[in-house]
Amino acid sequence: MIVNNQKKRKVKFIFNNQKGMALITTLIFIFVLVSFSVALLVMTSNDSKLSTLHRESTRAFYLAETGVDKALWYLNTPKDQGGYGLNWRTNITVPPVPSGPLTDGTASEYYEVTVEGVGEIITVHSTGKEVGEGDYDKGTRIVEVKLEKGTAPSEGAVYNYALMTYGEDSNLTFHGHVEIEGDIHSNGDITGDGWDPDKDVDGDVSFSGDGTTITGTNVSPKEVQAFPAISWDYYLEHAAQVYYYDEDTIYEIGGSEHLVGIHYFKGDVEISNDLDVDGTIVVEGNITVHGHPEINLVQNGAISLVMVASGNVTLDGNVHITGIVHIEGEVTLNGTTNVEEGAILAEDGVINGTGAETKIVYNVDNQNQPQPGTGIPVWKIASWREVY
Repeated sequence: MIVNNQKKRKVKFIFNNQKGMALITTLIFIFVLVSFSVALLVMTSNDSKLSTLHRESTRAFYLAETGVDKALWYLNTPKDQGGYGLNWRTNITVPPVPSGPLTDGTASEYYEVTVEGVGEIITVHSTGKEVGEGDYDKGTRIVEVKLEKGTAPSEGAVYNYALMTYGEDSNLTFHGHVEIEGDIHSNGDITGDGWDPDKDVDGDVSFSGDGTTITGTNVSPKEVQAFPAISWDYYLEHAAQVYYYDEDTIYEIGGSEHLVGIHYFKGDVEISNDLDVDGTIVVEGNITVHGHPEINLVQNGAISLVMVASGNVTLDGNVHITGIVHIEGEVTLNGTTNVEEGAILAEDGVINGTGAETKIVYNVDNQNQPQPGTGIPVWKIASWREVY
């Protein structure tokens, strides 16, 4: 009994004795405070690291974007204006344009761009890099951009000639009597027979090739001239009627028809009957006129071009044109063609005077005036994505 009482007194003494509790409480408080401080420091450090990574990654992204913009500028700027031109590729050596990646910036932040591809679609890869001394002071972003051929309005892309062939290796060939009121130019050569520039041309005749055989007091060499490019998207967007058909099918415009507005044909077209057009015929292919129909192409007040073709155009009939004819292939005139007032632009041209009156009268209102649906060829962004 005495022993039990002594044990109870000892237990009661232990619980009632407060000596050392302040120290224990202080140690617990310090431990908790230190734990919170360490956690706060870790969180702050991680936030700082994440902030640095985000900042440098963002800077790398903008460097990559800058590389894309610079590549577009070099592509769409002619060499004589400080650019590299539409045919510039970083994997092809085309002196004096350098090959290899386009790089600019400093040792710690820079972009590196490659431009590759052929045809109507090319690819630009732009890598932006941010390289610092710390473990987290760095970033890399890669952007891939697909570019497609397009056109952009330009004051230099105008129809200043009554008749022009624009291919640098092109030929403008005359056979027989052809009367032209306005200037003529070929970025290649002018040849032919039975045609006298002094008598048949009321204007200047110029050429850029070295194989021209035509002579006259109004004939002289001239540097290669700029020319407009067709915006096919513009005409497709503004078309009153669009015709789709198989590649092997030739669309025949038959019977006496009257077309109003822009009529867009995706394929070859044949015209064998009389036709009135108050607007524009646009053809992704060749145009052939046969059977000597009478075709009246009349310029609408809001439309400047009356015939546009991506291929060759052969006119063998009685064709009366008011407005501009733009052909990306070769134009051949065999019949009686009267362009009054307007102009003809083609890559190559064969003009045959058949004894009947073949006449081209330039519209002076076109002088130095950009036309809707035309411009200078440029590369435009078709798609954009980040690949890293």
